[in-house]
Amino acid sequence: MFDDDEWLELVRKLAALTEAEAVKWAIAANGNLSVSLRGYQYEIGSVDNDGRQPYFLAVNQLVQDEPWSETELARLEAQGNDRFSDAQKELVGLQRLAFRSAHGGPQLFAKLLSDMEEILPTPPKKDLWSTGETPF
Repeated sequence: MFDDDEWLELVRKLAALTEAEAVKWAIAANGNLSVSLRGYQYEIGSVDNDGRQPYFLAVNQLVQDEPWSETELARLEAQGNDRFSDAQKELVGLQRLAFRSAHGGPQLFAKLLSDMEEILPTPPKKDLWSTGETPF
């Protein structure tokens, strides 16, 4: 349904939204990662169902008034050869971001640093230029 450039743009946009924490991925019962945006669901899973590469990205249309029901519109996945498109290569990075999002990685990291900061606050960095000292 989409050409390589369109898939690449979709993968990059999903990665940007995930990095900005504008979307929150979830873990489905089958272990796949999914996020819903305005009537569409994006799903990342392992092609071989082993939790490892190669991964697929499916674009599903959610069926209104039917929870847990969707129709697959398009699917990006490795075709079993060694030549992957740029979108397939970048899908690995998106999978890592989605996995981190689904497991609350950014929030946990912020909490851990905050807890440590309470125990031993980081001293403010000294601005050597304003004090007349040189940083060299």
